[in-house]
Amino acid sequence: MIDGRHYKKFTEAFDRWLAHPRYGKIASSPIQKVLPELLIPIIRTLLQHPGWSIDPREINQIESYSLVIHDLRKRIKSVRYQTELFIPFYDASFEQQVNSFSSAQEVLGLIQDSFVLEDFLCHLLKIDDLKLVLPSLTEQVQQQRLAAWEQWHSIHQVYINVSSG
Repeated sequence: MIDGRHYKKFTEAFDRWLAHPRYGKIASSPIQKVLPELLIPIIRTLLQHPGWSIDPREINQIESYSLVIHDLRKRIKSVRYQTELFIPFYDASFEQQVNSFSSAQEVLGLIQDSFVLEDFLCHLLKIDDLKLVLPSLTEQVQQQRLAAWEQWHSIHQVYINVSSG
C-alpha cells in the first residue's frame, strides 16, 4: 500500500497542503467553543455501549460476557486517549474523569486477561477444563477475576447512575 500510487498521490497532496494550508471557518473559533462538539459524540457512544447493561451482580454469568466486556474496554481505551488530549482546556474534574476511564480500562483488562490466560493454558495443554489439570492456579485466576469484577461493580454503578439520570 505504501508503494502504491494512491499513497504517493496522498503524500503529494498533503505536502502541498502543508506548504499552503487552507482552513475552514471553524479553525478560527476558540477551542473551548468546539470542544463540546468533539467530545459529546465520543462520550455518548461510550455510554450507549451494551457493556453497561451487564449487571455486575451476575457473577456466575461473567464468562458469557467476556466478548462484550472486552469490547467495552476497547471503547473506554479509545475514549480515554481521545479525552486526554483535552485535559489542558478543562478544570481538574475533567482530568479526574479521564483518570476514571483509565481505572475502568484497567479493571476490565484484568478481567479479560484472566480469560485469555485460561484459554491460552487450555490450548497449550490441549485440555477443555483447566480446573482438572491445574486446580490451584485456576482458583487463583478466578479469585483475581472475582476481585476485579467487584471493582468493576463499583465503577459500573457510577456510570449507570450518571448515564441513566
